[in-house]
Amino acid sequence: MITDCHLHSFAKDAAPQTGAYVPPARDIRDFMAEAAPLGVRRAVVVQASVDGTDNTRLVEVLGVECPVALRGVAVIDVQADLRALHAAGVRATRIQDRVRLGDSALGQLA
Repeated sequence: MITDCHLHSFAKDAAPQTGAYVPPARDIRDFMAEAAPLGVRRAVVVQASVDGTDNTRLVEVLGVECPVALRGVAVIDVQADLRALHAAGVRATRIQDRVRLGDSALGQLA
């Protein structure tokens, strides 16, 4: 059984972004169209840094019915509802040092 251990899913209908990183207009269905025929049966969807701690898209993706079993990695803050994220299929958290972006909450982990 093949597992893709790190992928991101973006919204195809999102407003175009500018910046150092511009996400591709590829969603989970695009991934499935490529991965399922190759034998991928499990995948881990990682919250994209461009979405910050808003895990809405991640939760939506984890709820998509598809031939690949999905689990998620969320980016959280102190207000995160860990029970709801777990119920949606999140099994890990991503801690990201965003000091260079002027948005670091690493001190709250102490």
